[in-house]
Amino acid sequence: MRPFKFRAQVALELRRREHDEALRNRAAAETALAAADAAIASADGVIVSADEQSAAVMTGAIEYSQIHWHRAWRVRCVEARTRLQARRVQHDLELRRAAEHVSHTHRRVRSLERLREHALAQWVRGEQQDERKTMDALAASRFVREGDDK
Repeated sequence: MRPFKFRAQVALELRRREHDEALRNRAAAETALAAADAAIASADGVIVSADEQSAAVMTGAIEYSQIHWHRAWRVRCVEARTRLQARRVQHDLELRRAAEHVSHTHRRVRSLERLREHALAQWVRGEQQDERKTMDALAASRFVREGDDK
């Protein structure tokens, strides 16, 4: 019995490695998106804190320079959150691209795996047919020998 050999095995292994790399890239994109979400939540907390501190300072007698400083600080915090939100949108886009690439590489791997499965099934059928032929030949030769012995 000859061993099964899938001629496109090297291509299948290459596509599996590409798919594994795509999965790693998607995981990295998910991590970056989660970090961006955490940074935005932190920035929102800083803005709330700035508003609370500004309100606390406004309750008493205050100079105009302090009011101006608190407003400028809040504006900087809002600008930082806006930048973080823009980065989050970019990370979300990267995650979508990575997910599409994972889907694409998975389809490519599955197509070769199905081709391998079909080739293996055909090989098994061929081996079974060869075995039946051999068994038929043995039975026929035995039948002929028994006929010669009579």
